[in-house]
Amino acid sequence: MKRQLEQLSDKEYDILVIGGGIFGLFIAWDGALRGLSVALIDKGDFGGATSSNSLRIIHGGFRHLQSLDLWNSRRSIKEQRIFMKLAPHLVSPMPVIIPMYSNNFLKNKSFAAAVRVYDLLGIGLGESKQSGLEKFNNRVISREECIKMIPDIEKNNLSGGILFTDCQLSNSERLSIQVASSAFKEGAHLANYVEALSLIIKDNKVKGAAVRDNLTGDEFEIRARVTVNSTGPWLNHLLSRLDNDYSVEGYGILKAFNVLINRDLTNGYALGLNSQINSPEKANLLSKSSRYLFITPWNGKSLIGTEYLLSNLDPDNFKVTREEISSFLDDINTSYPAVSLKTDDVEFVYGGFVPTYLDRNGKAKIGIKNHIHDHEKEQGLSGLFSATGNKYTEARIVAQKTVDLVIRKMGKTLRPSNAESTTLNCNKFDELEDYLNREIDKNKGLLHPSQTRKLIYTYGAAYGGVLKYIDRSKAGHLNNIDNDSLIKSQIIYAIKEEMAQKLTDVIFRRTNLGLNFENLQNNLTQYSRIMAKELNWDDSRIKMEEDEVISRFKIFN
Repeated sequence: MKRQLEQLSDKEYDILVIGGGIFGLFIAWDGALRGLSVALIDKGDFGGATSSNSLRIIHGGFRHLQSLDLWNSRRSIKEQRIFMKLAPHLVSPMPVIIPMYSNNFLKNKSFAAAVRVYDLLGIGLGESKQSGLEKFNNRVISREECIKMIPDIEKNNLSGGILFTDCQLSNSERLSIQVASSAFKEGAHLANYVEALSLIIKDNKVKGAAVRDNLTGDEFEIRARVTVNSTGPWLNHLLSRLDNDYSVEGYGILKAFNVLINRDLTNGYALGLNSQINSPEKANLLSKSSRYLFITPWNGKSLIGTEYLLSNLDPDNFKVTREEISSFLDDINTSYPAVSLKTDDVEFVYGGFVPTYLDRNGKAKIGIKNHIHDHEKEQGLSGLFSATGNKYTEARIVAQKTVDLVIRKMGKTLRPSNAESTTLNCNKFDELEDYLNREIDKNKGLLHPSQTRKLIYTYGAAYGGVLKYIDRSKAGHLNNIDNDSLIKSQIIYAIKEEMAQKLTDVIFRRTNLGLNFENLQNNLTQYSRIMAKELNWDDSRIKMEEDEVISRFKIFN
C-alpha cells in the first residue's frame, strides 16, 4: 500500500471517497471489488478518528430484540459472522453475561424466550467452522452460576442472568488498516493526510474535490464522477464549504468515549450492566429505556463503555474532562459496587465524536439508523452522496448499499457486491488454529512460537511481509530473532507497506506498541529513531513526533 499522490490528479475516478474511517474504507473496498475506479483520502490517518474509539465488540444484534426488530437482529448476526470470516485472527467469539435483577417469573421467562429467538434468528447464516461459535451455548443461567462466573457481581436482587455470544474485535485499528490494504490491492488509490478543501462544482454537479497534502502543503484536484462524503462528524463541515452552505438538517455530533481500566474486572467474561440496577422494575434488557454499560476483558485489562454526551464542540477539538470521566465511573460503580473505580484506575481513554441526528427538541438519538443522503434529491446537487452511521458492525453493509446507489446513479449495470463472500487480503487460511501451528513449525530457527502467534494475531496471513524486513544476519541460531529486531521490522513494514507517515500511525494503528505506556516511554526514542532514518526526520521533527505520542496518554484535558 503506497502513498502515490501523483496518481490522484492523473485521471477521473468513478468514485472519490472523502473520509478514511471504517465506513469510507469499506466503501472503497466494495467499489474496487466491483471494478469501479476508486480514490479515497483522509485528512488524518486511516481509522484515526471516530473509528479508533471502539469498545472492540462486533455486536450480534441481541438488543434489537428489545424493540422486537427481528429483521435487524438477524441482519446483525449475519454481519457479525461475515466479520469473523473477513478477519478471524481479529474477530472471535466472546461470552457475555447480562445479569437479571428481578424475581418476576414472567419477566425471567421473557429473557429465556429472547435467548431462544436469538438462536433461531442465527440459523442458516453461513456459520463457518473456524468461527468457534459451536463452543458456546446461549442460555439463561441461575443466580448461582452468575456468582460463580463473576464472583464480585452485585448480588442484591440478583435472580440469574443471560449468557450469550457476541464477538470481540481485538484490534479495531488493525482491521481498518487491513480493509485499506485490501482496497488498495483491488486497485483503489488511497492517501492519508490529504484534506478536502472544497468540492468542485460545475453545472450544479459535484466533479470531485480540491485537496491539500497536509504533510507538504501541496494543493491539487481529484476529479470524480461521484463523490461520497464519509467524514462522519465532519459531514456538515464539508458540506458547509459549498457556495450555498449546504447541510444535513438535524445532523449533530456526540462526544463518545470508552475507558481502559488497569485490571480485569469480570473474570474473563464480558459483562453487560444496566445503569438502573437499583430500580429492578426498569433494569430490563428488553426495555427500550434501559441503558447498558459493557465491560469487556482486553489484554488482561478491562474496557468499559460507552459514554455519550451531546456536544457542540468543533470535531477537530475532541477532549474529555476529569469530571466527565469521574461521572462515568460513578455510573459504573453504581451498577457494579465491588469494583470501586477511581480516576487513577483509568489507563487510557479511547474517544471521538460520533454522528447523530437530533429530534425536534434537540435531543440526540444514540441508536440512530444508518443514512445515505442523495444530495441531488435533498439539495438539487448531483454527483454527491453522504453516508453516515455510528456502529462498526454495520460499516460493511452501509458500504454495500452506498455503492449500489452510486452505480445506479451512474447508469451502470449493477454488479452485485461480493464483499460478504470475499476475505480480506490478510486472510488466506481455512482454519486459523491449523494455520498457526503450521507457521509456528515453519518458523522454527527464526522465531519463538509466541512471536509467530503474536504476528499472526496482528497481521493475519500478511505477517510474512513483516519478516522480509528482519535483519537476517542476526538469525542463525534457534529462536535468535530478538524482540527489538522484530519490532524494528514491524516499524519499517508499516512505513514501506502500510503508508505510515507519523509516529502515532505506527504506535497506535499499525502495531500494538501503544498498549503499554511504561514500556513505550522506555523505548520511544528507539522507535522514533527507526522512523527518522527511514523518513529523513531531523531532531526537531523527532521531538514533535514523540511529543504527539506522549500527549495521547494525557487522559484528562
